[in-house]
Amino acid sequence: MRGLRPPELLRRRNRARPHPVPDSVITRTADRWEPPDLTEAHAVTYIRND
Repeated sequence: MRGLRPPELLRRRNRARPHPVPDSVITRTADRWEPPDLTEAHAVTYIRND
């Protein structure tokens, strides 16, 4: 789940929603997430957390 919030934070926020989705959906979506590259947007800002 690179580039996203910590997995437990995502799951905790999801559980607090009025209509949460299953944890497996959160995991699958986060695992498929990719940052945009320069050809997919007008502008991309990369933030490093070193």
